[in-house]
Amino acid sequence: MVMQKIQGYKNLRTVVRGYYWTLYEGIQVQSNTRFLIQRFDSFFAADEKLRRLLQEMMEETQKLDHPHILTPIALHFFPDCAVLLYNHFEVQSIRETLNHGIPIVERRVTAIVLQCAVALQFALIRSINHGWFCPETILLLKKSDQVKVYGFGAERVLSMIRTKSGRSFPAALNHSQIEQSTDKVSAPDDLFSLGCAGYELLLGKEQFLANCNIHSLAALPPPNTVNPKISQQFSDIIMTLMDVNPHRRGNYNTILDILAPQETGETLAEETPESIRFDKKVLKHFKPQFKWPVRLVGSRKRLVNTLFFLSAFIIVFISMMVISRMIVHDDKKFQATYEEMIKSEALPHENSADLSDNLPVALPSAERTDLADQNTSAGAVSQEVISGQPTRALSERNIKTIEPQATSRKYTFPIVTFADRIQITKESSLIPLPAEIPLTVGDHSITFYDTQTQFTHQMIISVREDSPTMIEVKPESIGEGELLVVLNDPIKYGYAFVAIDDETEQHTTPFRTRLYAGRHRLRIYRETYQVTPADTIVFVWPDRKINVQASVF
Repeated sequence: MVMQKIQGYKNLRTVVRGYYWTLYEGIQVQSNTRFLIQRFDSFFAADEKLRRLLQEMMEETQKLDHPHILTPIALHFFPDCAVLLYNHFEVQSIRETLNHGIPIVERRVTAIVLQCAVALQFALIRSINHGWFCPETILLLKKSDQVKVYGFGAERVLSMIRTKSGRSFPAALNHSQIEQSTDKVSAPDDLFSLGCAGYELLLGKEQFLANCNIHSLAALPPPNTVNPKISQQFSDIIMTLMDVNPHRRGNYNTILDILAPQETGETLAEETPESIRFDKKVLKHFKPQFKWPVRLVGSRKRLVNTLFFLSAFIIVFISMMVISRMIVHDDKKFQATYEEMIKSEALPHENSADLSDNLPVALPSAERTDLADQNTSAGAVSQEVISGQPTRALSERNIKTIEPQATSRKYTFPIVTFADRIQITKESSLIPLPAEIPLTVGDHSITFYDTQTQFTHQMIISVREDSPTMIEVKPESIGEGELLVVLNDPIKYGYAFVAIDDETEQHTTPFRTRLYAGRHRLRIYRETYQVTPADTIVFVWPDRKINVQASVF
């Protein structure tokens, strides 16, 4: 494989070739320092949105301080590429082993899958999905099986590449968005990718090509039927992770509870009889010998024995109480850490959103003139989030008309998602949308106003004699904001599905995206569970972040 040049760096070897990147081991010429260098293809440097997403990806993943996660330390853009730098380790890629067609023994695969699950769960608690988890992003330290996973936070990058280029990906990178005719499975979670990686490691070959569909996935044989040396339990775990129904895949907590004891049991099973006999000989010298005095006989001896065993029982009981309190303390500490993380992601009080199902219903525009003066009760939405029915079509609402002057012409302002009132001049009154307003030829200062959120936007429009009578202002001209949807207690419930407006594509929590300013329909759901808020309207402000916390029960 030809190594591509990077300005200011000398590549020593290629670690692995990814789907739109290559990982090198190289040296920075100026400082003579070794790094792991992730070089992205040339179109990353040319696209401004991809450059911004890479910058956000690096900022988000830098807080993932974990022994099994490789976090970037710097991002550089060159005319022909973009580069992420990582601290140097002597590593090899899992893909390199698979390219040789060599299956890995079950015990090693269990250790690798377990460490990957711990890393993915650690990131999920902090509202970060991996996005393109696959064997190319799994590194092993040389001379050990310690795992380093890199590339977290790339879900939006991969989604933009798929949308812009229409390129296909292996099923493991598609997060089970596998299509054939009308059959479709959509569950963008890393559990499916973890199962795909485990399947490939057990069999030693790449199974998940770009043309993998829902039928070929269902026809894959369990690993233990291909290789009888693989245990039934671990084979069932892998097949469960790759289930076409995302609701049957479990969560990281379940996977860790199953895999960790299994690994311990295998270690004990491999002890030889010679080592067991040696351990017994050593322990024999440390075995306590209780020799009662000769005078302790009869009732005295029974009394001493009773006191001894009672003392031992009290010590065991106290130890159990202390251990239980420590476990409760750890649970509270974890919950406090998670809540602190959520607060750090949230906006100040006046911009945050606390959602529930008891949300106020959006009123017709004629009845909302005094809505801004009303106070919302505890548990209701703030100014950014409004619940209710979607806005009705223009033909279903009464249009407010102002009598035209002799030299003016009527222009129609339709309903917009970011306001329900319009004001032509500061001296005039607010007019409900939609409205027909007489305007003369020339420039006019127009202010859009939303009574529920107090959002205002002022702009200048130019009216000419040949201007169309319908004046439409697009939400994209107002600006963009960021929406973050997270799930309370993700360790217990895993994830919930998220759908925005009329999009057919499903997402899973934690979900982060940028939306045009205005109202957006947000639907959060999970089969066999109740989710709150389930169906609501979110108002996105330009250049602000809206946090939505969902609960599953």
